[in-house]
Amino acid sequence: MTQRSTKGQIVSREHPSITVLLPVPGASFAEIAIDQIVPNTKQPREVFDEYDLKELSASIKEVGVLQPVVVRSIPATGRSEKLQEFLADKPEARYELIMGERRLRASELAGETTIPAIIRETEDGDLLRDALLENLHRAQLNPLEEASAYQQLMADFGATQEELAKRIARSRPQ
Repeated sequence: MTQRSTKGQIVSREHPSITVLLPVPGASFAEIAIDQIVPNTKQPREVFDEYDLKELSASIKEVGVLQPVVVRSIPATGRSEKLQEFLADKPEARYELIMGERRLRASELAGETTIPAIIRETEDGDLLRDALLENLHRAQLNPLEEASAYQQLMADFGATQEELAKRIARSRPQ
C-alpha cells in the first residue's frame, strides 16, 4: 500500500525507506485489453490442463490476477510466419505474450477483458528462453516439451549443451 507522508513523499508500508518508485529501463506497466495480446510464438508448453485453468479462472474471478503477464510490442518488421498467423486471427493485437499464457487463458475464461501486464523490450531470440525459464520455475513442462525447447534453444543460439546450461542456470546433465 502506498501512502503520502506528512511531507508529501510517497512511502511504502513494506519498504518505509523507499520514498519514490524508480522507472525500470526497457519496461513499463499497464492494464491491457486481452484482445490486444497474441500468444508467444516460441511457447514451449503445448498442453494446458483444463482443470488447472478452470481452477485458476475461479481464483481470478475471486481476487484478480496477482502477477502481471509479460508482453512486448509486436515488431513492425521481421515478423515470423507463426506471428503472422496469430495476427490474421487477431488483427487488433498490439502485443505478443512473453510469459503468462496460463494467466491469460484463465483470465479469458473468467470473462475478464483486461489483464495487468509488464511491457518489456524483448528481442526475438529471447522469447523462447524467457518462456522456457518461466515454465521451468513455475509448472513443469512435460519431458518432450522440455527436450524440444532445449533443442530449439541450442539451434537458435548455436550453443553447446554446456553453453545452454550456463545460459539457463541448469546443470548440463539435467
